[in-house]
Amino acid sequence: MVDQRWPRLRYGRHPLWMRGLAFLAAVALIYLGSLYGTAHVDLQGFSLLARLTGHDLVPGGRFQSLRRFREADEVGRVDVVFLGSSHAYRGFDTRRFSIDGQTAFNLGSTNQTPLNARYLAERYLPEMRPRLLVVELYPHNLTHDGLESTRDLLVNTTFHPSQLRMAVATHQLDALHFSIAKSLGWTQELGGVEQRAIEGETYVPGGYCATQRSRLRLRGRGASLGVTLSERQRAHLIELTGLAKDCGATVVWVTHPLPEDHLRLVDGLAELRRSLHEAAGEAGAVYWDYNERLTLDPLADFMDFHHLNQRGVEQFNEALLGDLRREGFWPP
Repeated sequence: MVDQRWPRLRYGRHPLWMRGLAFLAAVALIYLGSLYGTAHVDLQGFSLLARLTGHDLVPGGRFQSLRRFREADEVGRVDVVFLGSSHAYRGFDTRRFSIDGQTAFNLGSTNQTPLNARYLAERYLPEMRPRLLVVELYPHNLTHDGLESTRDLLVNTTFHPSQLRMAVATHQLDALHFSIAKSLGWTQELGGVEQRAIEGETYVPGGYCATQRSRLRLRGRGASLGVTLSERQRAHLIELTGLAKDCGATVVWVTHPLPEDHLRLVDGLAELRRSLHEAAGEAGAVYWDYNERLTLDPLADFMDFHHLNQRGVEQFNEALLGDLRREGFWPP
């Protein structure tokens, strides 16, 4: 008598599991074929894939990421590393921190969130082995998904496996599609591409960008924008701190000073500070908000609505160095 309790599922001549594998293989081939095709179709100077996924950025075009991370790939051991958004690469002058026998490098990038910083740390900190990591936290970036920074980094840096993980972490299919194509070598090569000059900005070896220009007027009334620390960004910030501590670094989180007319348009700043102090305690870091520690001129010390100019940077960096020394984070 034939046992009918566990019938073998068949469609045609092959078991169901074999047909399922064949279907998945066909889907994968179609997907990879689509990636390859769109990555090799030119559309007004960019690949069709770059256009469709929003990665139609000129390498070395708008920001200094191409030059900065090309230098970072070669720099080796560094004592002090900075991570963060444009407020990091325009706010921490590596020349000012290359003192007392220390060396410094700035790994800031446009709209970099803790998510992006976490994967940059995974890529660079094991080689740089810093004693001190300073993480810049711009309030408005703590609610973002990290997609804009991911696009900038995918276009302007050579491939590293951490880029795939960063793209997955954004929860954005556009970033995932482009990062897979990049991992397969189907995106633009960077070997012969040079960084373009940016008017009014001077690149300083070590990743810093200096500007001398000042604001001409304060901003009038506008709509307030609420800020909060998202759970995703909080988790990445804590993971980033853990990675740095595993590399032997002391970790300091910093919000750099903003002009008073900017701060007037930020809702929820007090609650955000409380959340960051709490998260820093959990992560084993310290958090300093220089809007509470330093008063700057909203016109003379800033280049625009929220970035410091060289005069403001020098005052901010001097205050930060003083705090680092007082806490024993910097050689006396």
